[in-house]
Amino acid sequence: MRTVRSGWAFVFGPDAEQLALDECPEDVYNYYDDLEDPAMALQTIAKLTPKEAYWLADYVDRNLQNEPDRINDEIEKELAV
Repeated sequence: MRTVRSGWAFVFGPDAEQLALDECPEDVYNYYDDLEDPAMALQTIAKLTPKEAYWLADYVDRNLQNEPDRINDEIEKELAV
């Protein structure tokens, strides 16, 4: 059984490596927006395919990694004013 890690998400199974090689589904960006509302987030997560879940986890992880830089940029702009 193969395991592929995407950020903090682990994908298990014989198709794990293929998920990482597949192209990101376009709906993932809409699903990310749905995560803002708790009720909508539960519905969204419940209907995800393994491929969509993999790519959504990857997208969330990349956004979290960029968050400190974004916050620093905002603080620098505020201090420059």
